[in-house]
Amino acid sequence: MTTITLYKDKLNGVGGLFDNIIKSSNNLGTQLGTLKSTLQGVSSSTYNLQDTVNSISSSSKTEKEKVSNLK
Repeated sequence: MTTITLYKDKLNGVGGLFDNIIKSSNNLGTQLGTLKSTLQGVSSSTYNLQDTVNSISSSSKTEKEKVSNLK
């Protein structure tokens, strides 16, 4: 009976972990928006940051798909 209780406690904590993952994913989207706004002032002749931002954005899209699959 004690073993069942231990596993129950571990499973009850999983919901909070999923909530944290979802919040982190949403926060990443907000931060990417801020980064894009900031980078608009950087001269593209100095360094083309758009490719870097696009790479991060596509990575975050796959992250959002993973989060959706968890729900």
